[in-house]
Amino acid sequence: FPVTILEKLKKEDLPGQLCAVTAGLMRAEAAKPEGWYDLVHSHYWLSGHVGWVVAERWGVPLVHTMHTMAAVKNSSIAAGESPEPKLRLVGEEQVVTAAKRLIANTNEEANQLITHYGARPESIDVVNPGVDLDVFSPGNKRLAPEKLGLPPDSLPIGFIGRLQKLKSPETTLRAAAEVLKLHPEWSKRLQVLVCGDASGTHGVTPEALIKLAHELDLSANFVYLPPSTREHLRDVYRACDVVTVPSYSESFGRDIVTGK
Repeated sequence: FPVTILEKLKKEDLPGQLCAVTAGLMRAEAAKPEGWYDLVHSHYWLSGHVGWVVAERWGVPLVHTMHTMAAVKNSSIAAGESPEPKLRLVGEEQVVTAAKRLIANTNEEANQLITHYGARPESIDVVNPGVDLDVFSPGNKRLAPEKLGLPPDSLPIGFIGRLQKLKSPETTLRAAAEVLKLHPEWSKRLQVLVCGDASGTHGVTPEALIKLAHELDLSANFVYLPPSTREHLRDVYRACDVVTVPSYSESFGRDIVTGK
């Protein structure tokens, strides 16, 4: 199925294309020898519906990863943001029921599958997301700010992610303003780094954050960083004294994994 067509559609329009995507996938399978696939793994509820159909057609198990869950998102939505539609809630319930195995990224997500969707605990496996340690690893904390053009004595606070109301990058700026009220002596050192770009229907533009920084008297402390390479992102993480996750909800949960 032509991907370029899907790229021109809004997320809300994608359910209407599931038949076409399913047909395209089945045509691709028909070109393979019988029994070519051992299982189907789907990611996100839309692909879960496609996977449900083809898995039954091919006589193989469906393994599904939710990515995000409508029930969790709707339990805590940002001001001005629309809740996920009933269509998605019902669709996710159907996929959870149809799947032979469910892959949860964290224990919290596993609990949410059980609580919100009635998933059978024995059907869930928790597999923590991986990290490319060849790129994202501890490094020189002194050199990292220098690579970003920050003063050597700076105190960087970072927000890294999609700029949208759900992720609430504005909260990081407001929190930084409160920190400076408590510690005005840091006014020359505190740096608020926001790395990302507007995303989705409820995107937050860099211009809106620049305006908010001005309103909070943070213009001299605010640094906007557009999306870049993974190596550059690694330096942002290394430079920050604090990385914030102010999202209204994260359906993966917020398990913290530490290593020695």
